[in-house]
Amino acid sequence: MSFRLLNYVAVLFAASLICSCHGSPFGGRRLLEKNPDFPSQRESNPSWMNGGGNPQFQVQSQDQDEQQLGSGSGAPSNDNTGSSVEASIPMVIFAGGQFGASWHDSTYGADPFTSYLPAGKDRGTASCHYLSKGAAKSFYGPPGAFNGQRALEFWAYAGSAGVADVDMLLSGAAQCRHVPLRSLSIAESSSGWVKFWVDLNLFSWVQPGGGAFSGCGTGGTSAGELVKLDFFNPHPEYKALLCIDNVRLMP
Repeated sequence: MSFRLLNYVAVLFAASLICSCHGSPFGGRRLLEKNPDFPSQRESNPSWMNGGGNPQFQVQSQDQDEQQLGSGSGAPSNDNTGSSVEASIPMVIFAGGQFGASWHDSTYGADPFTSYLPAGKDRGTASCHYLSKGAAKSFYGPPGAFNGQRALEFWAYAGSAGVADVDMLLSGAAQCRHVPLRSLSIAESSSGWVKFWVDLNLFSWVQPGGGAFSGCGTGGTSAGELVKLDFFNPHPEYKALLCIDNVRLMP
């Protein structure tokens, strides 16, 4: 009899644990959501993501279970309209689910991540998309937005698998030089997120280096004519899942 009673108590205890893991009193919806499980969401990974290639690009070991949906208000923004904007403070392109003033979504060929709302770096939500070959997460801004700017700063979610290998490019009437994400060093890491700081002169075909960004280079589009920032997948062998947040131009 006592053996049956012990079994019955054990079953009730296990059932209570299961029930406590599902949902909440408010219709079963979790209050805190997790970021995407990158290894299971990608169709396949490039070779460097599976143990080879650039080790700097895989230094993250933070589990995405530690990253939860933040809270708070929208990102600050600056009014940077016009063709002669001169930078004095960082210009917000996207942060916490909101676009900076005069910036818009111009994403093409991509599929949004819709399983749940992925957490932003500090608050709100991140921008997460599946990128097939030729697709891009794209931001469209006002003419003159790149005048006086020196760098692009953004955070990407790496989790335990690393950041998807995509190219960045700037464009207006013409495209600047592509900059592969794998060619950059990670500037900072925090709770599964990694920060990149990109000298805008890397986008120039003539590679002048140093100083304010003047544009794509000889015969190319000037800084004042650039209006688009793309995170572009050039690889046919896999579909990239990219989550980014806190995208800013730095003077």
